[in-house]
Amino acid sequence: MGGQDRAVVRPWLLVVLGLLLAVCWVIAAFLVWRIWRQQAAQDRAKVALAASARARRQEAAIRVAAGPPPARDPLEGPDGIDSDGYPLRHVDRVGLRSLLHAQRFADLTHDVEELQAAFEADPRKEYWPIDAGEAFVSAEPELVADLDRWVAATPDSFAPYYARGGHYVAAMFARRGEKYAAETPADDLRAMRDAASLAVADLDRALALSPKLVGAMRQEIRVGMATGDSQRIRTWKDRALASCPGCLQIRATYLTSLTPRWGGSYEAMRAFVRSVLPRDNPRFHVLAGYEDFDRASLEKDDAAALADIDRAVALGEYWEYRAERGRILFRRKRYDEAVAEFDRAAGQRPSHPYILAARATAEHRRKDYLAAGRDLLVVLRLDPTSRELKTDLPYVIQGVCYEAHQLESAGKHEDALEASELAMALGPMDRDAHATHAWLALGDATTPERVTALEARVAADPGDFRSVQQLDYALSRENAFDRILPLWDAYLAVHPDDGRAYMERSGTHHRLGQADAARKDARRACELGINEGCERAAR
Repeated sequence: MGGQDRAVVRPWLLVVLGLLLAVCWVIAAFLVWRIWRQQAAQDRAKVALAASARARRQEAAIRVAAGPPPARDPLEGPDGIDSDGYPLRHVDRVGLRSLLHAQRFADLTHDVEELQAAFEADPRKEYWPIDAGEAFVSAEPELVADLDRWVAATPDSFAPYYARGGHYVAAMFARRGEKYAAETPADDLRAMRDAASLAVADLDRALALSPKLVGAMRQEIRVGMATGDSQRIRTWKDRALASCPGCLQIRATYLTSLTPRWGGSYEAMRAFVRSVLPRDNPRFHVLAGYEDFDRASLEKDDAAALADIDRAVALGEYWEYRAERGRILFRRKRYDEAVAEFDRAAGQRPSHPYILAARATAEHRRKDYLAAGRDLLVVLRLDPTSRELKTDLPYVIQGVCYEAHQLESAGKHEDALEASELAMALGPMDRDAHATHAWLALGDATTPERVTALEARVAADPGDFRSVQQLDYALSRENAFDRILPLWDAYLAVHPDDGRAYMERSGTHHRLGQADAARKDARRACELGINEGCERAAR
């Protein structure tokens, strides 16, 4: 009997055990599937987060109106040369970008070609074609459409390919971000390589059309640095030095590629500096400071960093060293000294967006808001994707509004109005900026008697902007927009190219429910340099 019982029981236990195992497998599979789904969701979230961050890095802070185009040539500043033979005149980068936005492609091509020709005749003018190309080295995607039109308009010139290649270099670095490669998302690296391919195609085309375009060779080296292509770096370094033995900046760019952070070494940097022949350019002596410059930029201890950069500065006046010294002094909260260093850097490299953005940050911290605002306005027109710009802009707008109130309190009404206009240029949709401007523009037109006197003034001189603007704001309080519109019509008959007036009339059209007319005036204001017009026209 016992043996028979065991024979009956054992299969039943096996069945139960099998069922238990099956349940365990199902539960385990479910848990694995759930973990997999959670991980997949986390991975998708990381990808989406990286894509969003990548888009923000390439996004312009605001829609920016073009600045004034060059009056007669793309250079500005005094005539003459410095002690090393470099010209004191410099490229009007804002002006070149304004020509692009105005689609004056023939003028733009002529200017860039002339700057390259001047450099080929005199290597000390090396900054001219470099700055011409770097006028378009910003990452905002909106720039591509105008650059494509430029390429289509003058396809046989190197100029538009050079400019578009520079834009894609900026996009390449923006897509990659500033983290080390091991910390950079794979999608960012793929996006970087995509932009690098576009940059190389344009730069190669530009160099085929202009074989001595050393500015494009510098950008080729930067592509090689970002993509880890050491052969590309060496190839274009050699070609550039053969094309221009006396050029400084190509050597500075190559030295940067030799720093440890880019896979090089300080010994390699020293060896390259030893190979430089000082007779080719008296400014070559500053190259020996790049090792200390790199050490200073990486040093966490500010005192040690200052000692490093001081050794570089001791070799001679050079803009990168001065800018780095300013950055270190800023970290130590020595803001006045930092601004002085950025001033010296800007003396050698006027309108350089990095220098202007850094100086604006220091000016902001020492509460010189108007100076900071003026610098940031130039940065907006040159590189609206600048990280420093995006960080400082809201605070500087607040500071400029504060300064406008202070100027009004001091009885400097016109200066206060100009400050409020600067605030609106920096923050075209900022409520505080608009409120400050409206308060100042209204002025003393707060009683019927004063409004009547103001109407008489405008009737006597319909081309007086401030009087028309003040009357506009006074009548707006009464919702008398039908009376305001003829005022701006009359003003624009006298001053047909005043962007401020188009912007004011656009607002009147909007209040009257005339959406198409409002949008048309906003577009015209944008064309004439009013940032608010660009924002309003796009909405």
